[in-house]
Amino acid sequence: MELGYDTVVIFGNPENYISSGFKNGKRYSVSTGNDNYPVALLVKELKDGVLNGRKWIYKESPACDVESSEAEEFDKEFEHMEKGCLVKINKKILNEDKFQFVIALYE
Repeated sequence: MELGYDTVVIFGNPENYISSGFKNGKRYSVSTGNDNYPVALLVKELKDGVLNGRKWIYKESPACDVESSEAEEFDKEFEHMEKGCLVKINKKILNEDKFQFVIALYE
């Protein structure tokens, strides 16, 4: 609360954040709209009860609006790496397709 925020909302693998007090957005009625509650939408109240009794819609910050061409230029500053996504779940490494399959099971 030092910076004045009462809630943190992120997208991530629940297995990585539940132990830090994050819970699925559905628990706090935080959706991405149209009653859509992605498993990866995680919420942590920094002030107990601040979200109670209302419906909330997550709106992405304009700071997240990045042109892909700008991101590619930025990436050129680093050693080349193959693009992709690997996710560790229960000590198993999953590629992006398998991760999406696992997430779909929880939605």
